[in-house]
Amino acid sequence: MRNGSDRAMTVHQAWHPHGRFRSSRLSRAVRIPPRGSATIEVPARTDARPGEVVENCFLILRVASGRERFRVLARSTLVVDPDGTPRPRVEAVDVHPAGR
Repeated sequence: MRNGSDRAMTVHQAWHPHGRFRSSRLSRAVRIPPRGSATIEVPARTDARPGEVVENCFLILRVASGRERFRVLARSTLVVDPDGTPRPRVEAVDVHPAGR
């Protein structure tokens, strides 16, 4: 993840809610410095077979920056290579204010 703002942010939760590309809700405290980046691993499961495409997979993040709270929605398409390797392709990222 890359933080494009001038303020540090902290990722508190991350999960994949899709029925065919799913993960548990993980609690984290990953700090991303201003204009910096960090890696967050969120192990996920899929029942997709080689050659299949699963659309509208989401990674949902709950993020804080100071007193502000946000929900980040990263929509992706999951393509499973012929050898069975899943490859998510990010299609869009949206950030929405979340309640306190």
